[in-house]
Amino acid sequence: MRTTEFDLVVTVDPRTVGAAARSLEAAIGALTHAGYTVAWTPLLSAELAFGNAGDGVPRALDALGVSRVDPEARCRCRLLVGWSLLPFLRPLAEPLRIDAGRRIIRCDQPPIDLAGRACFALRSVLTQAEVALGGDVGIAATDASIATALERLVPAAKRLANWPHAASARLYRRGGGQARRVLLAGDGWRQQPDRARAAQAALEGRGIEAFRPLVGPAGPESLGLTVDLALLEPPPGLPGLLEPEIAEAIVDGIPCLGPSSYGGSLGDALTAVIDDAERPSPAAVEAAGEASAAGETLRSTLEPAATVALVEQLIGEPRPPETPRIALRRELRPDRAVAFMTSNGVGIGHLVRGLAIARRLDVAARPVFFTLSAAGHIAADCGWPVESFQHARTFGGDMSEWRHAMERRLGLFLAFHRPRVFVFDGNVPYRAVIETRNAFPDIAFLWVRRGMWRAHHDHRTNHQGAFDLVLEPGELAAAYDEGATARAGDALSVPPVSYLDRDELATRARARRELGIVDGHKAVLVQLGAGNNFDMGEARRAMIGAFAGRPGITLFELRWPISFLEHADRRVRTLSTFPMARLLRAFDVIVSACGYNGFHEILQARVPAVFVPNQNPEMDAQDARARWASDQGYGRWAFGSDGAAVVEAVEDLLQGGDAAARTALEGLAFANGAQQIARIVSELASAGRSIEVPPSSGLAQPVEPSGRRGASDVDHRRR
Repeated sequence: MRTTEFDLVVTVDPRTVGAAARSLEAAIGALTHAGYTVAWTPLLSAELAFGNAGDGVPRALDALGVSRVDPEARCRCRLLVGWSLLPFLRPLAEPLRIDAGRRIIRCDQPPIDLAGRACFALRSVLTQAEVALGGDVGIAATDASIATALERLVPAAKRLANWPHAASARLYRRGGGQARRVLLAGDGWRQQPDRARAAQAALEGRGIEAFRPLVGPAGPESLGLTVDLALLEPPPGLPGLLEPEIAEAIVDGIPCLGPSSYGGSLGDALTAVIDDAERPSPAAVEAAGEASAAGETLRSTLEPAATVALVEQLIGEPRPPETPRIALRRELRPDRAVAFMTSNGVGIGHLVRGLAIARRLDVAARPVFFTLSAAGHIAADCGWPVESFQHARTFGGDMSEWRHAMERRLGLFLAFHRPRVFVFDGNVPYRAVIETRNAFPDIAFLWVRRGMWRAHHDHRTNHQGAFDLVLEPGELAAAYDEGATARAGDALSVPPVSYLDRDELATRARARRELGIVDGHKAVLVQLGAGNNFDMGEARRAMIGAFAGRPGITLFELRWPISFLEHADRRVRTLSTFPMARLLRAFDVIVSACGYNGFHEILQARVPAVFVPNQNPEMDAQDARARWASDQGYGRWAFGSDGAAVVEAVEDLLQGGDAAARTALEGLAFANGAQQIARIVSELASAGRSIEVPPSSGLAQPVEPSGRRGASDVDHRRR
């Protein structure tokens, strides 16, 4: 039975990478080796971009045997450590439920800049940390320069001994003689890539190789890399800090050059002071390359053993493990449910996009579905709980009665599953969704909203204010999108969303074997949708009349899970496979409706197609997608009412036109945005804390699960 009592619990942003991640692993590894019971709990920082997300830190801590504590679970510890200051720059949605004997946050950010101005409201940060961690909090600096600043800003009773970065990676081997290899270290290089490139060019012009520190985990191939000196650069206007990547160089005895602002943090480990790191003088470089190692006092504090000594000073020696006891726990937090609500009265596109995201969530997340689609059994087949609700188009009563019933059912659904995140995929949020959102302010509400809106749909964008975040699956045909979402600027755009990744698609040979296609036969697939709101009958009849039973051609038709049409022609092989995308490469030509999912699946599979848009006014601008694909040379398009045009387009592709289409399709880049959305949802579900979307989205405010958005009081940040 896993204990709920620990010597230490550490709050960690699981997206931490590079030297910061290696420092964390070295410190916790040393503590566990010394016998301390250590656990970690995820606490997201609004200052880390989603692009940094990864599973390196969780995997490394799991390998060390470090327990992972749910942020909303109850446990006890002797010491609770906020490993980084960044998560406390904004109030947490909810405090942790950890009963700690002592609480500390490590101040790894500069409280003041070089002009003496506050970089952030430190008093507010401490207050927010005390609320988040559940009691009085002490603060420990990660280097001497931060400690000096804290002396001016924090009462002595709250200041603790420095808690430097641990650095035992042994990445570098000291060179000798003249400098030939230079490490560009310091956060300033990362924030100023143009300046970093200029420095590299200047050094390489003198025959000196310049490179950046290792970003990923330290593998065997990166150990013992020869380095003659480290060239340091702080962010503009900020003091130079002892960052983890600099600490790695110091423990390996690498001489460090940098501006005088590093003196406060590095002391005599700063071998030489230079005014311009971008263009260091040859004399300074050569002198440092020949200098003896310095900074022995600082180096000793960076060894992981120093972290063990510090913890022993704070809480004493490790406690012996307790005898296991059996206890009944009446307050169990359910697993991290994520609720998906999808519309769909005539198709299954919204539901399938929800499934695409759900299957990529973190393993700790549990998808649950509330759907208006008659194809909800697809989600059930995946093993996920599904609750179906009747779509308005099949309801014969008063619409106010339908809305009231949906609101009540949806509220009961959320109250039962207690999800941390609610993801709605539909063209327009129902009034019941908005009212329910008001009743559950602590659930993060996200809207997955595809584009290609028609002009008469434009009023629907005003619903985005009811959601914490709007996510927009990308459109390959975005250049032809003239709807409101194309110019709204209120959503975080991701690549096109597809149920399967490209490497999950069967090869052409395997797909043809599975479908039993005779060698030498041309295979044609017709998938014109459910036909519940637009008559594709003319195109279907024309295709059957022209190709069913023709020698050398095998005609297939995909039966939609919610189709009410009869498929009685025995000359056509009917398929009901899901997901059909896996077998698309078997076909020579596909005749398809032009809904979002089918369109992108066909292009992802690189199969020439004839696109037949659904022209019902309530649908998206499918004709725009069809025209774009034709203009790019990926296939042809025709209206469903013109069966002869559909047949002619298919004949053209079968008689050799497909070769040019396949060549064009091979140059099409395709990334799957389902993974990016799943990552965002997983981060909200796992940590339940404030997160910030990338600046490129146009959304400047952080996303908080409580539904509140607020600006930060931070003026200067190290990222």
